[in-house]
Amino acid sequence: MLFQTRYAAYGTSTISADTEEEAREFAKERGIGETIVGPESGNKVPIRNIRAFLSSRTIHISQKLHTVSWVGYLGISCGLLTVRDVLGDEGIVHQLTHFMEGKWSNETYQTFFGDEDHYMYARMIDETVACADLIPGFVFDPYPHRNTNALS
Repeated sequence: MLFQTRYAAYGTSTISADTEEEAREFAKERGIGETIVGPESGNKVPIRNIRAFLSSRTIHISQKLHTVSWVGYLGISCGLLTVRDVLGDEGIVHQLTHFMEGKWSNETYQTFFGDEDHYMYARMIDETVACADLIPGFVFDPYPHRNTNALS
């Protein structure tokens, strides 16, 4: 089942759990102060699609940055990642910003400048997916600030 949460002043998220009690446990483990609002009624994308989303040549880089930042934030909050893992020179967000600087143009993917660049981007995706797999109750939502009911 999917459960909608609320955290901070206006943040919302979704937790996947078998029961509401398990969702509450996951919310506590995630460490961002989430409270369960109730069952989620919108469409959410399964976690397995994060890799395809981050690898897509047509998804805008800002959407990818939002996804990697969210995974990094949750990863730090529940103790799976350190600030260095996310923002350090080889961290997932830091690496993505390098691609934003010189290897991305407008809204589309540009050709990588060599095998090392391709390897670094693939590694960033692998690390993001591996972390997301470990976050309690993680649900991938590529468009978290849109009305997901309108997508059905």
